[in-house]
Amino acid sequence: MMRTAKRQLRAYVFGNGSRFSLVTPSPGGDMQIHVHYRFKNSGQTPAYNTSMWTKLDIFDAGARQFSQHIGIGNFVIGPGANSEGRPLTYPELADIRAEKKAIFIWGEIKYEDAFGKLRHFRFYD
Repeated sequence: MMRTAKRQLRAYVFGNGSRFSLVTPSPGGDMQIHVHYRFKNSGQTPAYNTSMWTKLDIFDAGARQFSQHIGIGNFVIGPGANSEGRPLTYPELADIRAEKKAIFIWGEIKYEDAFGKLRHFRFYD
């Protein structure tokens, strides 16, 4: 019965979609590609001591060249958003439009649930 209660109450953190945007900071400035990746805690308790890392890059379409990074920071997470940016060249933009290249974001969230158990969620989009 206690296991069922913990399962029903604990934090469940997962990805809830992404949105990419092209940003030019100033006339003649470098283009930037930004992604807003949304995370959601669908559990009934907070996720504590949360750390995360994210990475954004451009690869050949269909590639899966994801590398792992080290998480930074400790914080409490509820529903929220993360933004990651990267410079974008005009040739890369042309390759993306021609579907030769694709924009990828990936990462991991590690957190502790209300019962002290360490959890994680890995994502890529």
